[in-house]
Amino acid sequence: MRDIHDTISLEIANKIGEKILSGEIQEGTQLKILDISKQYNVSQTAAREALFVLERSYLVGHLPRRGTYVRQVRESDAIVLYEVKRRLLGYAMQCVCMKYPTHPDARLLMEKQLSELLTDLRNGDEDAANAANVALTRLLLDSLDSDYLVDSLANIEYQIKRFRIHNAFQTEAGRLVAAHHIYLLSTALDEPHLAEKRMLDYLDAVKSFVFAKPSIFSEQKAALT
Repeated sequence: MRDIHDTISLEIANKIGEKILSGEIQEGTQLKILDISKQYNVSQTAAREALFVLERSYLVGHLPRRGTYVRQVRESDAIVLYEVKRRLLGYAMQCVCMKYPTHPDARLLMEKQLSELLTDLRNGDEDAANAANVALTRLLLDSLDSDYLVDSLANIEYQIKRFRIHNAFQTEAGRLVAAHHIYLLSTALDEPHLAEKRMLDYLDAVKSFVFAKPSIFSEQKAALT
């Protein structure tokens, strides 16, 4: 049974994390255990554990004498994390496709999910495409039966969100490029290695749109020039 402090600390960490992600709590802001304890009416133990959760998610850091602070956004970190996500999903696609000869129902489910994503992209429905893309990722990882990989990707996604990366489906060009690669992927399910390559190509193509739009990174650079 999970300790009550664990439950409370996770709730507090989620609340603080959302404020960091929204920009309500700015980079460099110092987070003090006593302040968190008072603000959320929890014990200092729960507040301390909440900060540990945030530190493991790379939302905050800790320095001697300075204490706990909200981490600075770095574009290089975002790019590395995206590449880790890309490689992980490519590997997942290959492994899943290798199971299809003995798991025909799983293949039908994947075909259905790819078809839904392709339709949403072609229809220009950004919200539906986002949901379908998330569902595709979940389907891939669930098919692997690996809690470790699921947890790893969830943590990566949380960190990527921290860097305020833009949604690639916001533009028509991004949706059309994504649709093209999803179509190619849907035709490669009988060849695991080709499916892996097509998944990598899809995420690589999306990446160019993910980082193309103005973001906090360009604002930071402009401020320094």
